[in-house]
Amino acid sequence: MQSGLRALAIRKPAWHGFRVVCAVVAMNCGFYALANLELATAISLSFTRPLFMILLAIVILGEVVRWRRGLATVIGFCGVVIMLQPGAIEFHWAFIAALASAFAVAMALVLVKLMSKYDEPVSIMVSFSIGTVLVSAVPAGLVWQTPTTIELMLLVGLGVVASLGQYSLIRAFTLGEATVMSPIDYLQIIIGSAAGFYLFQEMPSVWTLLGAVVIVGSTLYIVIRGAHVRATPPLPPD
Repeated sequence: MQSGLRALAIRKPAWHGFRVVCAVVAMNCGFYALANLELATAISLSFTRPLFMILLAIVILGEVVRWRRGLATVIGFCGVVIMLQPGAIEFHWAFIAALASAFAVAMALVLVKLMSKYDEPVSIMVSFSIGTVLVSAVPAGLVWQTPTTIELMLLVGLGVVASLGQYSLIRAFTLGEATVMSPIDYLQIIIGSAAGFYLFQEMPSVWTLLGAVVIVGSTLYIVIRGAHVRATPPLPPD
């Protein structure tokens, strides 16, 4: 409201549209994964976002990734393989959905970085909000079921909690450094595992926990190494 019509001014509408599609794909795949996987597994797989970000940064943004972060990325995907145990557990499309959700989020973040060179942050936010509602309305209309009073209360509660989470996350990264905030973010896995155990009687397997440790360790290294590289002054020319 403070920005007025300036909030609707966008210079790269195709990029905005693609970002909206990525967001809707990420949201729906994420919901499907949560509904069909253990909470600990679904949340752990969602933390492959930084791994996909590295790959997309190389391909789309042309960034140079040195061998340390490249090796950490490979190790992180090995954690995914450990968690999924190919051939040892029954395949479920929810595993693919969880990874697709993480990839779509990473793609959306890359697009935000590209769009930020041309459009104001408020324009990026407004186009995202309006676009996701319009695009989501199409598949929602095909399978629409009017929520009961309890379901409506749960949906409103979800919206409030998600908004508070987003605000708190933005506030945290405003006040603190990413290398400090990112490790705290991984508390989601612990909280999700506890919620899955107490609410749904889910007991994560040893392989799930081991894979989560590998994924968390590799992505944490990528964050810390990236911060170290940015903080290190370039060497003077000879």
